[in-house]
Amino acid sequence: MIYQKFSKRQVLAMTWWNRPAFREKDAIVGDGAIRSGKTLCMTVGFLLWSMHTFSGETFGICGRSISSLRRNVIMNLQSWMGGLMQIQEHRGDS
Repeated sequence: MIYQKFSKRQVLAMTWWNRPAFREKDAIVGDGAIRSGKTLCMTVGFLLWSMHTFSGETFGICGRSISSLRRNVIMNLQSWMGGLMQIQEHRGDS
């Protein structure tokens, strides 16, 4: 497993929902260079928020295309989350 040190901005993208300064906000926008860690941090942040806020619920993750979602997110979820959750892929035709 490869470990990386997260920048302050990456940590903020993962934890903004749990910070007092952002309590009144509904969302954030990730903007930055390619390969800056936006996909990783925003996905992990979404999953941490959903596990912290809800219990026993089902969530969906959507993307522009199934192939890009699978390549950039789904294939990496297990390693990103370190076995903290059960991940199942259910794909529709569209």
